[in-house]
Amino acid sequence: MDEQVLHALNGLMMRHDDLRSFVVAYVVAAPYFICGLVAVTFLLGKRPSRRGAVTAGLGAVAAVSVAQIVTALVDRARPFVADPLVHVFIHHGPDRSFPSDSASAAFAIATALLIYKPRLGWVMLALAVALGVGRIAVGMHYPTDILAGVLLGAGVSTLLRTRPPRLAIERLAELLGRAVPWPSLRR
Repeated sequence: MDEQVLHALNGLMMRHDDLRSFVVAYVVAAPYFICGLVAVTFLLGKRPSRRGAVTAGLGAVAAVSVAQIVTALVDRARPFVADPLVHVFIHHGPDRSFPSDSASAAFAIATALLIYKPRLGWVMLALAVALGVGRIAVGMHYPTDILAGVLLGAGVSTLLRTRPPRLAIERLAELLGRAVPWPSLRR
């Protein structure tokens, strides 16, 4: 099933130049765009938004850290390395692919924002899903790499909502909010 979904999406990229251009551009830009939205959420938001943004940032860092440990333990080559039928459309090193760091971070961010700012969280979830599907389509990941990143990212941000980390994050968000240099942005 992993290979079937990968080949179907990757084949679609081979046959449709305009779609490929759009997906490649999105996959390259999405991590910056998502991080930018988190920063804007923190800078322009009130208390719940700031808490969500801080949880999103910490969740992304923690999820990628755990993903790196798992990656070191699981020796899974990227699809474009392991399968000569897969075309890669974005330059990437031939490192290990399981789980996806990008999916881990994106879904940690989306989950944190779903908890604190549901409307923004749904937007982030859509962006994260598009990023995951795009990374499969361009030949960088298997679907199960993305699925593992989804579970890891969502799990980490959910754990950050438990009482001890949540209280520490709320305090950190308040302190960081006071450090915003523009008084009109402090709320």
